[in-house]
Amino acid sequence: MKAARVLSFDPLPDVLPTVDWGLRAPQLNADPAMVRLTRGYWFHKPEHYEPAMLSVLLHRHFRRNMSGLPITGLHALRLYKVPVDSTQHWINPTLGHEPAPRARAFVSAMGSPHLAWKRYRPTSELGGATMTKSYGLNPYLGPSECALTHPIEALTVAAPYLSAWRIIACLDYLLAHRIQVTNKIWLKPFDREEISRTLALLPPRSRSACRIARLLSHAVERTWSSPETLTRLLVLKNGFPPPSMNPLVMLDGRERFPDLAWVAKRTALEYNSNDHAIDTQIYRDENYRLERFRDAGWKVRVLTWDDLRHPARRAQWMCWLDQQLR
Repeated sequence: MKAARVLSFDPLPDVLPTVDWGLRAPQLNADPAMVRLTRGYWFHKPEHYEPAMLSVLLHRHFRRNMSGLPITGLHALRLYKVPVDSTQHWINPTLGHEPAPRARAFVSAMGSPHLAWKRYRPTSELGGATMTKSYGLNPYLGPSECALTHPIEALTVAAPYLSAWRIIACLDYLLAHRIQVTNKIWLKPFDREEISRTLALLPPRSRSACRIARLLSHAVERTWSSPETLTRLLVLKNGFPPPSMNPLVMLDGRERFPDLAWVAKRTALEYNSNDHAIDTQIYRDENYRLERFRDAGWKVRVLTWDDLRHPARRAQWMCWLDQQLR
């Protein structure tokens, strides 16, 4: 199981009232470098800004006066580093999936804070934040001492905005990573049974909880990235036998882990992300590793995002895979 630290924004920008900025609210609102957190409070957008920072700052801003209010939904998943994102237009038709119930609202949902209330609903002005009632699962201490709802609760809240394959990718991530929320606190490792037990604690008629429970059967342990999830789903959609995800292969006396492998056929698919192109050392190490696989008699096909996205290129590596597994 791989380790994953939550996303951190430290140092956080200072949140100051309008008067302290020396400008009127319309002037601050017209400045693209300024972000309105809530009524009368603003902060200067830092270089490392991303929308989930809104939830962190809003939680910190209100936690003195309001108990609880953990971050939930899409922003909580982002802070846990669970791979939530929009779904490109070609994926659902290719996989035969229906769009997410609220897919069109994904961008707006990702751009606004989302907090959960437990004991009572706050009445203070939260500046456009979404407020939902907590399902009651225990929250965790996250970055900058903010509270995050349980990952399964956050996934259930976010599910209406996520396509089926994205939910499967999130479940793959939880099965493959042990999340470190602070320097001293690690979440208990998730397994399939633990996720099922947690879902059983949620309202039995929750459509999102039922949807996640159904998709759990499509999640696979040891899937280390969302492109690996998508590649696996494309392979299965085209009738190929299920691959082993990142199986242990001893090579040159070292442990190696091909992304998707059919070990008996000594065949593997490797997905290379942008990191392989940006980081020179990763690129060199990866090419050496792949050549050593080939030297040992493995047949390896390297894929990039365009190989998944373009139908003609996708058909080419599918044909190659058919030849190797025939």
